[in-house]
Amino acid sequence: NQEEAFHMLTALGAGGRSFYLTKILPLDFPFPFAYMLFYAGWIALLLKHIASRDWQKYLLIIPVLAMLYDWMENLGIIILLNTYPNLPAWAVLLASVAGILKLIFIVVSIAVICLLFIAFLVKKQRLGETNMAKHHVCPWRGGPLLTASLRKLVHNPRRIVGPYLSEGMTAMDIGSGMGFFTIPIAGMLGKQGKVIAVDLQPEMLAGLQKNAQKAGSVNVTAHQCGNDSLNIRQWDSTVDFVLIFMMLHEVPDADRLIREVYEALAPDGKLLFSEPIVHVGHKKFRDSVAMIKQSGFRIIATPKINLCRSVVFQAVKGGHAYFEPMVSAYQSGMRQRSGHDAQGFRAEFYKSLSQSQRALFGFFAYYDHAIRSTDEFRRITTLYLSDQIFSIVKRGAEYFEAESMQQLLSEIEETFRVKGDVQSSRVDELYDRLLEIAPRTLTQIGIRIKENPEEFIYFMPGALT
Repeated sequence: NQEEAFHMLTALGAGGRSFYLTKILPLDFPFPFAYMLFYAGWIALLLKHIASRDWQKYLLIIPVLAMLYDWMENLGIIILLNTYPNLPAWAVLLASVAGILKLIFIVVSIAVICLLFIAFLVKKQRLGETNMAKHHVCPWRGGPLLTASLRKLVHNPRRIVGPYLSEGMTAMDIGSGMGFFTIPIAGMLGKQGKVIAVDLQPEMLAGLQKNAQKAGSVNVTAHQCGNDSLNIRQWDSTVDFVLIFMMLHEVPDADRLIREVYEALAPDGKLLFSEPIVHVGHKKFRDSVAMIKQSGFRIIATPKINLCRSVVFQAVKGGHAYFEPMVSAYQSGMRQRSGHDAQGFRAEFYKSLSQSQRALFGFFAYYDHAIRSTDEFRRITTLYLSDQIFSIVKRGAEYFEAESMQQLLSEIEETFRVKGDVQSSRVDELYDRLLEIAPRTLTQIGIRIKENPEEFIYFMPGALT
């Protein structure tokens, strides 16, 4: 009542009333908005996880009413402070009633959150170890947050995927969301390239298409996958690079997804697999890596990516699928021998290969090392030229009728045969051309193998065992 309000304000004193009006109340106006967002956020999140009915969305009004009544209470207090000592009765009533209603709706908000959380725990217990409990797909409403510019301070797309892309490639972004990686990849591939964005949620893909349109990316294809399959058979053996970034732990059947990715990749295509260190522990990540290797991949790099565990794989298909048994036999034999015996084994091993196997072994033995870096390119080229092995590499390219590669290998040989150190700029130029031409050569090799696979199957002769 008015009398109690008068005594309370009198007890504050002039300094107290001024302090409350100028210091406390300005802070008290944003505070109701903050707790309203907190309570409403929790209610919305829990409703999403318990398959709520339509009427339950009105529970979000409760924290909003708490905020409004808090503001009404503050308004009443402002009026009382400015009209003291002549306090209007209606202002006293406004402040006191609004204050009581504010407390009621705050208590009800907390009670609703507790009840919804109990309902969530009950549902989770009933689900047990089903896929719904174990695998949670990131909701599409978080898409704009995942594509925020600030994220580039942690995960820069060009630094992460740039080393594995070149113009004209076909790339695939699994779990693309609204295009945080997809759109930068589209720019790196150029007009002749193409990026396929795969996502489960149509809302994510709709957001991606809007973002691609804003960025002017016309080489982006949006593809909605199913709950149990990527449905990407139309791109079998055509994709050069696949990105699986921080999403494999969300997939119920990761084995199937990786098998589909393997089928989509072109011979020697690359897969960048990365998982967040927060959600995926070391053991689980190691198990995923082992599963991917068993699906026909080999590890070629382990890049450092902030807050992630990451591995780059290469699909062992086409040329590499037939090269791997040969190189394993060769390395095993060389480890067991030394000096003159090793040289003898090398000669016998080479003789044991058919013409087709010899061409494949010669080319891949060089290619596998040369593409790793400019320093390795320089080292392996110099070594092969000194051992007269480079001619075998050239004959391999000739056998597969890879004219562009033949011409490049001739230029490499001519450049490195010159006495004195080769200029770094020239080495960089030749290395870049090797990276550009190699994918086309690998495709030609894959086609040749597919036509006559029997020519390339290697069984180690007993004499070399």
